[in-house]
Amino acid sequence: NPLNGSYAGNFAPSGSGGLDVPASSLISPDGYVYVASFSSNSVIRYDAGSGSSLGAFVDAADGVSGPLGIALDTSGNLYVANGNSGAIKKYDGAGVLQSTLYTYPAGQLPRGMTLGTDGNLYVIVNTFTPGVGGRIDKISLPAGTRTTFLTMDADSMPAQGILWGPDGNLYVNDYLENEVQVYSATGSVVRSISTGLDGPCGIAIVPCLESDFGDLRTPFATTFAANGARHYMANSLRMGVRVDKEADGQPTSGADGDDSDSDGDDEDGVTFDVLTI
Repeated sequence: NPLNGSYAGNFAPSGSGGLDVPASSLISPDGYVYVASFSSNSVIRYDAGSGSSLGAFVDAADGVSGPLGIALDTSGNLYVANGNSGAIKKYDGAGVLQSTLYTYPAGQLPRGMTLGTDGNLYVIVNTFTPGVGGRIDKISLPAGTRTTFLTMDADSMPAQGILWGPDGNLYVNDYLENEVQVYSATGSVVRSISTGLDGPCGIAIVPCLESDFGDLRTPFATTFAANGARHYMANSLRMGVRVDKEADGQPTSGADGDDSDSDGDDEDGVTFDVLTI
C-alpha cells in the first residue's frame, strides 16, 4: 500500500502463466498487467484486479527472446526489448508482430523501456564495458531511428527501471550504485535518490495523496489489494462538508464499512434513500 507501506501480498506466484524470471511489468489502461518473463521468452498478461493469468500475450513464436523491457503506446501497441536478440519489436493490441524497430549489435544490451510524453521510446542500454556507464537511447516512433539521449556516469549499471515522472523528469535506476538517477527532459542531471536503496531494479510512481475508496457490498472488490475503485483527494469536490479518507477499502454486507470507522460518516451528513436491488 503506497499510503501506509503495508505489504499487500503477491500479485502472481512463480510459474503463473509460465512466469519465469520476471524482468519488468506495466499496467495498461484497460485493466491488464503485462509482465516480461525473461526465461520463458514471453510477455504474460494478467487481470489487474485478481492477478489471474490470461496466458502469454506474445511468446517465442512471435519473436520474443529474453524480454527485459516492455512499453505501451497510446494506441495499445506493445513494444518489447529482447535481451537475447537485441531487437526492439512492436506488436499490435492483438499481439500480432508489426515490425522490428531496431536491433542492437552484439555487446549492447537493451533493458528497461518507457514511452515518453513526446511519443518516442526511451531505452536503457548496457555495454558492460569497464569505465563506460549505461546510456539512455531514444527510439523515434514510428520510424525506429536510434539516437543517444544521455550517457550515465562511468560507474553506473542501470537495470530495467525507467519512467517519466509527473514532474517531467526521467527516473532511471542504477543497480550498481544503489540509486535512482533523475534527469530533466533535456537529459541533464537533476538529482539522485539513494536513501534505503540496495540494488534497485524497478521504479513505480504513485500520487502521494490520500484516497477515498468506493462503497460496495461484499464480495465486490473495494480494497487496495484488489485494485478497488478510489479517487485521490486532490481538490475541493465533495458531497458534504468534507471527504472521509481511508487507507484501504472497507467492504461490508451493507456497504457501510467506512461510515462507522474512526473517521465517521463517509458522506458527512448527506443522506441517501435505501437502495433496493
